[in-house]
Amino acid sequence: MQWHGVEATRLPADTAILAENGDCPVQAIRVGARAWGVQFHPEITDDLCAYWMTDPGNRAAAIEWLGSAKAADKFAADSAAHVPTALRNAAALYAGLRAAVSER
Repeated sequence: MQWHGVEATRLPADTAILAENGDCPVQAIRVGARAWGVQFHPEITDDLCAYWMTDPGNRAAAIEWLGSAKAADKFAADSAAHVPTALRNAAALYAGLRAAVSER
């Protein structure tokens, strides 16, 4: 589940890219020893994508990213099916961040 209205592409010199995909070369980063960032929403819920689509700016970004209003509407309608996997991935992400912080 992804679309960006804004995307970070210029990163500080001491940045490590931790996750990427074909649509976005920077999904998660670590800057230095103690700062992490993501360009996705690990907090996704069943109705969050549909809620985002009620905002005209978010909807316009989704249409631009996905190519059409029909594709954006389908994306929103189908998003709830991906929530269980997204929540498992978010739990793993948070566990990994807690472990990294406790190692310091």
